[in-house]
Amino acid sequence: GGDCFGPLSPAVNSIEKPTTASGGGGLSNVTFTPRLEGASVVTQYFTITLYSPGTSQKAAEFLAQPDTAGKIMLPANVSVNAGTYDIAVVSQYHLRKKLNGYNLSSGASVILPVLPTGDLNLDNTINSLDWSIMSAVWFSTAGGKSDLNKDGIVNSIDSSFISKHWFESGN
Repeated sequence: GGDCFGPLSPAVNSIEKPTTASGGGGLSNVTFTPRLEGASVVTQYFTITLYSPGTSQKAAEFLAQPDTAGKIMLPANVSVNAGTYDIAVVSQYHLRKKLNGYNLSSGASVILPVLPTGDLNLDNTINSLDWSIMSAVWFSTAGGKSDLNKDGIVNSIDSSFISKHWFESGN
């Protein structure tokens, strides 16, 4: 079976510019667009990891925060060559997701998968342990991480995210 992104995969993997040869072989002008479930403005930090396809061998990893346009540039100090990678993305209180077999080239604009929200205990699974954290601050205006949609109160809107992803794990 295919990946969990279904018919979006071909569009997600489109590259804007052709690959050009460069002396150092390093990629340049690569942007990543992180997306969080339930968040219209994405300001938190993301760890982005590039793996050799189908393996757990890291080619590169970095921590970054999106700019005002919601984009993360591949840092200048991260040197990777053009090629195919599995790209994993994680952000606190969200499940980890991965784009498999992404053909990365200079100038690429990588739209990252939407990260499901609700992993309050950071174990990469949404279950009763996360609900127990949320239920302890039910109807609180000081709910912190349990206020998943950041509207100022922990209520059924927040618990609906946990229900939607019950027993789901990141990949």
